[in-house]
Amino acid sequence: MMLVIVIVILAAVIGIAILHPFDSKEPSKIKITSNKTLTEGENLSVKLTDLNKTAIPKKCEYYSN
Repeated sequence: MMLVIVIVILAAVIGIAILHPFDSKEPSKIKITSNKTLTEGENLSVKLTDLNKTAIPKKCEYYSN
C-alpha cells in the first residue's frame, strides 16, 4: 500500500514538472542604445523588449569593470 502511495506522488510531481516547466522563458529582443563607438570605461546601455516591442518593466543592471 505504501509503495502505491509513493508511486502516485512521484507521478503527480513528474506530471506537474512537465506541464509547468521551472525555467519558462519568453522571447525577447535586446537593442544597444548607446554610442556605437564606445571606448574602454564608457557605459553601455541597452533596451530589453518583448516581441511586440513593449519594454520589459523589470529593471536589471549589470556592471563590469
